[in-house]
This record gives sequence, structure tokens and C-alpha cells, in this order.
Amino acid sequence: PEVPADVYVVRDATQAARVAAMLCHLYRDRYFACDTEVADIDVKAESPVAHGRLICFSVFCGPDTHFGLGTANGTRQNKLWVDLLGGDREAILESFRGFFEDPEIMKVWHNYGFDRHAMAHAGVACRGFGGDTLHMARLWDSARKGKGYSLEALTSDPVVMGVPKSELRGKTSMKQLFGRPNIKKDGTPGKLVVLPGVEELQTDEATYGKWVEYAAYDAESTWRLMRELERKLRSMGCEGDGADPVAASTLPPTAAGAPGVFTMWDFYVNFWRPFGELLTDMEQEGVLVDNGHLAAMEKVAGEQQKEAEASFRRWAAQRVPGAAHMNVGSGPQIRQLLFAGAPNRRPDQGTVEVSRVFKVPNSIGYKEPGKESKPPKKNMDIELYGLWGRGAPSRFQVEQFTPTGWPAVGTPVLRSLAGKPGAAKKAIEALDGRRHDAAAAAAAAA
Repeated sequence: PEVPADVYVVRDATQAARVAAMLCHLYRDRYFACDTEVADIDVKAESPVAHGRLICFSVFCGPDTHFGLGTANGTRQNKLWVDLLGGDREAILESFRGFFEDPEIMKVWHNYGFDRHAMAHAGVACRGFGGDTLHMARLWDSARKGKGYSLEALTSDPVVMGVPKSELRGKTSMKQLFGRPNIKKDGTPGKLVVLPGVEELQTDEATYGKWVEYAAYDAESTWRLMRELERKLRSMGCEGDGADPVAASTLPPTAAGAPGVFTMWDFYVNFWRPFGELLTDMEQEGVLVDNGHLAAMEKVAGEQQKEAEASFRRWAAQRVPGAAHMNVGSGPQIRQLLFAGAPNRRPDQGTVEVSRVFKVPNSIGYKEPGKESKPPKKNMDIELYGLWGRGAPSRFQVEQFTPTGWPAVGTPVLRSLAGKPGAAKKAIEALDGRRHDAAAAAAAAA
């Protein structure tokens, strides 16, 4: 696929110098939405600080702009996409340095921390932070449960974007655009969808045009999201300790002549936006840690965890012998101990079994009767049932359920069942004290 006609592509230093001058002079008073794409980083395991390699970036500052020379078929080239994989990489970055490092030119991002650190790793110190649509969306609605705050989720929501669903064009995920089925050993496509690396997408002729469109549209969708969130925040009054009377008094009066109203947009600009930049400053600066001490504490924590697990097994085995060898990190096994016989929230799904056999690693070298001459098996069977005995249902009240309707056994549930730390010990000590006092009184009376 070819590059869309409305995208102007920068691939050499001459193009970069001309377009960067337009950003810094012709369009400098606008808000610029920017986005980066980074290779060689595992975003689930690595911080963008000092990791990854910037391979391109895109800029958008309004549909009425034009970066091209002439118009292709009458189309404005209002999206800017910059390729950093060619031989002019350093010269291109140097051309745009003045734009990104100018504190008076306002740049808007979605998840500013990632993009700022990606630019810094490429040698560009971003200034002129105009906003982060991720923060703005959270300020507008902090309870998007099940919807999230990704650029894809926000720009695909007609309520967020303020347009009918029929007019909506949200960001499309990379997996949806570029995902390919894995090829099985027999050569046929499998069910698993895999995503090629971003550098491959940018250099492969088969995906180049679509990749440029995807990356360039990220900036446009960020710009449109920012404009709509600004409108929404301006319409919301800000009340409480966050409303600065001094800042409020500087706002222009309304059309009716009333004093200016301090809005959530004013709160964002005066408080959250500077705080957002401060957080990325802290990330970039880092926190000094003693790696040797952390390693030692990790070892101590690991030993304490093993002892805590062993202590739990010893306690549980007093009631359910098989628990001596259970996996305390297994949700189904913990559920069997705590909620044996408890019904599923969905009536047609039945109940937790009152007794169940689990396979666990044979760490003790157990051999089945009659097979003592053979090597022990890798796994062995254990029987688990409720803490109130084999065949007896649980007496615990189920307070939380999993999405599939079974009693939940996550950390919040276990903490609730355990009660306040130390409370049981104090209750036992108090009970022992009362018994001692009663015994002493009885002896005195005798």
C-alpha cells in the first residue's frame, strides 16, 4: 500500500530543515500533537528511560496545515511523519531539535513519559509540555472501568470524542492492522496471532504505507482527543481545595459580566500539567538505590516467603493432611480448602467440589504402594477438601466472585478472612487472661 496522500514524509536532512522551520515559525502558536515509535524495547519489562531506539516520529497541528510542496491531487499534507532509519538520522534529529526543545512551543502527547524518554535517549531534551491526553482523560473521568485510557480505547468512544459513532474514526491497534497467524510445523496458519517487529513494519515494502498511515494517525488522533478533552474540562467547574482563588481571579469575565469561573481545564493547566512534567523529570533523574542491599533483602524476603508457605501448610495439614504438599500459590487448591461446597454465582455451574484430587510435584520421592522398586513419579496425587473435614461444606461466606462465578481467593479476600493482623493473638491472650483470673478467684474463694 502507498503512503496516504495527506501525509508528508521526511526522509532526508533537506526536507527536515524546511519542515522544522515551518513548525518553529509558520505554525509555532499552535498545539502540536506528537508521537514516537520505538524499536528494541520490551515495554512490559523495560523502562523507556535509556532503553529502546527511536525509529520515527509524527506531528499533527490541525487539518488546515500543509507541509508539502504543492498539493497532490488537491490534498493538503497536514500530517507529518519523519523516518529515522535512513543515513540522515542524526542530521534530521538536529533539524527538529529546536522545535522539540523550545519551551514556548506547546507539544501534546499521549503518555508523555514514554515519548519524552524515547526522545531523550535519542539525544533530544523535550520542552514545551502542552499536555498529556492520558492525564486529561483521567481528570475528566477517573472511573472508566473496563474501558481503559489507551489512545485506542479513548478515541474509539463516541462519548469521549463527542461525535456520533457513525462519524468516529478511532485509533486501530497494531495487532489488528499488522497481526499475522503463526505458521505451524506443517506449514498451515495457526490460531495464534503474532506481531512483526516495528522496524520490520517500517522497512518492509508490503507494510510500509500502512505503517506510515498508522504512525501519522496516532498524532492526529491525539490532537483531536486533546481538543475534545480541553472542551470538556473547560465546561466543568472546579470546586474545593484545588481551586486557586488567585488563578481564578485572573480568568476573563463571562459574557454576562460575571467573574471568571475556575474550571477543570484551569486546574489541569495550573496544577496537573506541571506535576506531569515533574514526574517525568523524576523518572529521567532516577532514584539512587543500593543494589547490593536490594539483592540481600530479596534473598531474605525469599526465605521468609518459603517459611510463611511452610507455616501455612503445617497449619492446614492439621485439618487436611494432603495440604502438607499443596501449592499455596494455586487458586483452585486454596479455593478447595476455603470454599469446599460453595455454589457458583451461576446456578447452572454447580458448586465447588467437597473433595478433589490434585496433582502436585513429587518433591518427597513418594512411591505408590506396590511400586517401591520403581523410580518415583514426577508428580503425585493429593486429596484436598474443606477445613471443616471431608464431606463438610465451608462455613465461610463468599464475598467476592471471579468473572466465571467461582469464589474468589485473591489477596483482598484472604486478607479479609485473616482479619486484622495480631487481632486473633490478642483475643487468645485476653481469653487466657480471663481464665487465669477466674481460676485465681476460685482458688481464693476456696
